[in-house]
Amino acid sequence: MTRRLRFPQMSVTCTWCHAPAGDLCTNPSTGRARRHDTHDIRRRTWVIDTTTCTETGCEAAPGSPCTTSTGIPLTTHVHPARDDAAHRAYAAQRAHDQQLSLPVGVTRLDDHHHRRRTT
Repeated sequence: MTRRLRFPQMSVTCTWCHAPAGDLCTNPSTGRARRHDTHDIRRRTWVIDTTTCTETGCEAAPGSPCTTSTGIPLTTHVHPARDDAAHRAYAAQRAHDQQLSLPVGVTRLDDHHHRRRTT
């Protein structure tokens, strides 16, 4: 199983501060880690790399930027529908991974009650 990242966008390299995948973004002038968020460009890169745009007329594939209705690539943002889809997919994958980590036949509720009784 892979290590859980603090922010899903940490799975890609930040093109702003050049933080490698898995590391927190840094302030380029001080070198200090940004512990509460990442650079916006890193989040956009993650969304573009992992999700198909669901905006009617765009439908950009993973790895391709969103486009306007005339086909011009968007350079500063992604469609809100694509951003939402990326975060929903991440949440669903995380919930799925958590279910896989439980012993067979045990639900989260059962596991919680079992721990309370045995501790």
